[in-house]
Amino acid sequence: MPKYTFSFKKNDIKLEYVTTDKESMERQFNIWVTCASVWAYNREHQSNDNNFTPSESIDMPKEPVINNKETEEERINRESQRIIEEYKAEMENEANQESMKQLKEEFKDNIEQEFLKDVKTKNELSALYGDKTPDINNLNEETIEKPNESDSLENDFDSFLQKSISTPQTEVKEKQDERFLKVLSHKNVEDKLDLLILTAYYLSEFERLDRFTLKLVNAKLMENLNDVVDSTVLQQGIDGGYIENVPNYTNIPSSVEYRLTEAGEAAFLNGRN
Repeated sequence: MPKYTFSFKKNDIKLEYVTTDKESMERQFNIWVTCASVWAYNREHQSNDNNFTPSESIDMPKEPVINNKETEEERINRESQRIIEEYKAEMENEANQESMKQLKEEFKDNIEQEFLKDVKTKNELSALYGDKTPDINNLNEETIEKPNESDSLENDFDSFLQKSISTPQTEVKEKQDERFLKVLSHKNVEDKLDLLILTAYYLSEFERLDRFTLKLVNAKLMENLNDVVDSTVLQQGIDGGYIENVPNYTNIPSSVEYRLTEAGEAAFLNGRN
């Protein structure tokens, strides 16, 4: 990842600005250029005032000069204030991003620790109480019942049929994502929009997908909750600023992709306002 560095030094004072965010560096550089422009203008303005003599002002009306000077000072003050507010907003934005990054890392670490703990517990219980199938190589010949060859096939079929009737196998085991269910257990899901945001966040942070389709979201929901979200919920997420479209160059409706916005990540971590 490229790193952008600017260093300023005056006498023994040195200031260094380092970031990996190209856009942040561009905004910061623009602030510096504007500040330098205002500073240079002030120095030039002060120099002109110091070189100004009464003889030069005999034929010049005083009132317009005063008014122009006040107007220019106001402009400089406004420009300076704008730069200050812009700088504050930039610093606040960076602080919010850093805070959000820390929240995301802490949440993911907690989920992974709990998930690994559950897996370890299941493995220990399985080792302790799991079925222990005897080793057929250690069985004595006396323990093995040898049916007559003539009725072997008939007995096997009757035994299988009787077992199927008495204990029918109707239960279908579904493959579930235990980590996804762990994330779900930590969040208060009130409606389908919350479910969409949660699934989109999971695909982004835990499965490292930078984009998703509605079909992919519903596949994850069906796999774990036997539930789906429709395009109406998706549009609600887009209108709320939680989800954004990714440019689609294929013109195939089924391949339309989306991604979670910063507002969507905040809604997942802190809840919707």
